[in-house]
Amino acid sequence: MAAVHEVQEKLKATIDEKRELEIEFVALKTNYMNLSNDLADEKLKTENLGIEVINLVNANKVLTGDADHLTKTKGDLSEDQAKLVLRVDTLSKAKRELEEALLSAKSEVEMLKTELLKKELTNQQAQGDFDNKKLDIERQFLDKSKNRENDIRTTMKETDMEMMKLKEHLELGNADNVALQR
Repeated sequence: MAAVHEVQEKLKATIDEKRELEIEFVALKTNYMNLSNDLADEKLKTENLGIEVINLVNANKVLTGDADHLTKTKGDLSEDQAKLVLRVDTLSKAKRELEEALLSAKSEVEMLKTELLKKELTNQQAQGDFDNKKLDIERQFLDKSKNRENDIRTTMKETDMEMMKLKEHLELGNADNVALQR
C-alpha cells in the first residue's frame, strides 16, 4: 500500500513538474514571439531610417547644397544606423538563445513525458499485482470459511447423532426404570 502511495506521490510530483515546464515553455515561446516582433520592428525602423537618410540627403542637396550640413546629418544617421545594427545583432543573438532554450525545453518535456508514461505503466503493473494479491487473499479466506463451515456442519451432525443416541439410551433407561418400578 505504501509503495502504491509512493508511486502516486511520484506521479503527482512528475505531473506538477510537467505543468511547470509547460508554463515555462509557454513563457519562453511568448518571449520568443515578442523578441521576433521587436526584431521585425527594429528592421523596419532601420529600413525607414535608411529611406529617411536618402530623402534628407536629396532634400539638403536641393535646398541648401551645404556639404557640411549633409556630412553632419549623414554622420548622425550613420551613428543611429550603427546603433540599430548593434541592436539588431543583440536581438538576433537573444533570439538564437531563446530558440536553443526552446529546443532544450521541448526535449526535456518529451523526456518527462516518456518518464511519466513509464511511471504510469509501473503504477498500473503495481495496481495489477495488488489486485491479484487481493483476489488470492479473498479466495483463501473463502476457502477457509467454507472449510470451517463444513467442519462446523460435520461437528453439528456428529453432536446431533450423539444426542440422539443419548436420548435413545435415556429413553431405554427410563423404560427400564418404569419396568423395574412395576
